[in-house]
Amino acid sequence: MLIKSLLLAFAVILAAFHADLPPETDVKAAKVLEVAGYTEGVVVDSDGAIYISDVYNGTIYRVAADGVAKVWAKTGAPNGHKILPDGTHLVCDGSQHAVLHLDAAGKIIGKAAAEYDGKPLRSPNDLTLDPRGGFYFTDPGGSNLENSIGTVHYVDVEGKTHLVAEGLAFPNGIALRPDGKTLLVGESKHNRILSYDIISPGKAGKMRVFAKLPVREADQIANEPDGMCLDAAGNLYVAHYGMRQVQVLSPEGKLLRRYGAGNLTTSNVAFGGPGMDQLYVTGALGDEKKTKGGLFRLDLKGVKGLKFLQSAAPPVYEVSRTSTAIKVDGKLDDPAWSKAPGTGRFINNSDGSAASYETEARILYDDKYLYFSFRCRDENIWSTLEHRDARLWEEEVVEVFLQADPSQPSYIELEVNPLGTMLDIYLLDVRKPLRYESWNSGNLQWAVDVDGSVDGKAGDREWTCELALPLEDVVTAPRLPPRPGDRWRLNLYRVESRPVPALLAWSPTWKDDFHLPGMFGWMVFTDRQVP
Repeated sequence: MLIKSLLLAFAVILAAFHADLPPETDVKAAKVLEVAGYTEGVVVDSDGAIYISDVYNGTIYRVAADGVAKVWAKTGAPNGHKILPDGTHLVCDGSQHAVLHLDAAGKIIGKAAAEYDGKPLRSPNDLTLDPRGGFYFTDPGGSNLENSIGTVHYVDVEGKTHLVAEGLAFPNGIALRPDGKTLLVGESKHNRILSYDIISPGKAGKMRVFAKLPVREADQIANEPDGMCLDAAGNLYVAHYGMRQVQVLSPEGKLLRRYGAGNLTTSNVAFGGPGMDQLYVTGALGDEKKTKGGLFRLDLKGVKGLKFLQSAAPPVYEVSRTSTAIKVDGKLDDPAWSKAPGTGRFINNSDGSAASYETEARILYDDKYLYFSFRCRDENIWSTLEHRDARLWEEEVVEVFLQADPSQPSYIELEVNPLGTMLDIYLLDVRKPLRYESWNSGNLQWAVDVDGSVDGKAGDREWTCELALPLEDVVTAPRLPPRPGDRWRLNLYRVESRPVPALLAWSPTWKDDFHLPGMFGWMVFTDRQVP
């Protein structure tokens, strides 16, 4: 009786665990369309349009809501595909030995990754985006059971490619869990899913086997895991090549479902549809080199797909034009400041979490100056440095990083501490400044106002800062004065020391490093007049 009760309880637990996954018998693969060749790299954009790669014909199709497919791009051998927050696309292409960067219209902009350690990539296959700004991709080129040379790589926000894992027998599909801490990789030739703990972006811990998958039977021709995606409950959906199946694994790696996929050589999967409960599946109807490619849809009622991870979109600040020049005295009492939009509270730079120190900035411009204001709530205001171009970042400070032309590596850095000391630097490239004393802005204006003391003791309220950067100093700007619609890259920071050290940012770089222009936000000039 006790055993029977325990078995009944276990059955109830299992039923509850699987409650949101429809039974296999209730899910039928519906054909959306056929194309000339084997399809891969399915991805769905924010408008619901579906993109699929016809690998052997070098074509990427865009499938509209009415199911009509039109050629969107022509590359060499397109495969895995993801869409970035700015509307541009990343596509793995084996024939070009690169991860390509395409614009929203399908035009190739360049190569997002083409080499590692001075050697060309072999054949990038699939990729997944890191919410901290980079992306991971697999490169199985030339690897098999006898020659396990497959690799996994990470491309950081500066575009540098790093090695994450090696010695794999055809690494294929890849997925990163939403917290960015676990990377899942399909190792096709061993018919298994691997798991890596991510210590920091691009750096993985020891490999673990997450799941071993079912083997082929009857009319199935292979058992090789390919593309993968996640649902909101953390379940992993694996396109199982050669088995005409999509297999669903629990967050612990247990096999939950085997759904018929339509395509025999099932290649990739992605959630879409108005309710994010439709799973789109690519592949070929039979042999990938001899039969047509198909796009199928599985309607998974009760399931909520996880939208594919996107890099955190950089913030955008719309700069208003001030009708009267700002009086730079640090007090923020000019009427124009009250009409200028705030940036919102700065957040912790290393992880994007909410900061305990309240900081906000505002920006204005006219034909001569770009104006910045900072308001820093602070109960322990502290700094000691009083000489221009001293190492202000070692104490408490606010900072402006400005890159007017993102196609050039140079940028300007300005820092002001609560004592009103200035550090102005012109950097030719990341961390490559001109000698600090060799570039000082002659017409730069700045001032601070302190509500409290600057001794680090408790009892203070806040300090505020104003800066006026002469536009004539921004020598890389495409146009001066800037015109409405012009876009410059920008970041704003605060370094806090007491009572608890903190690095705060308007646009977090996700590292303990401010000098990452690829993670800066955008400043867009407008024709809106204030006050």
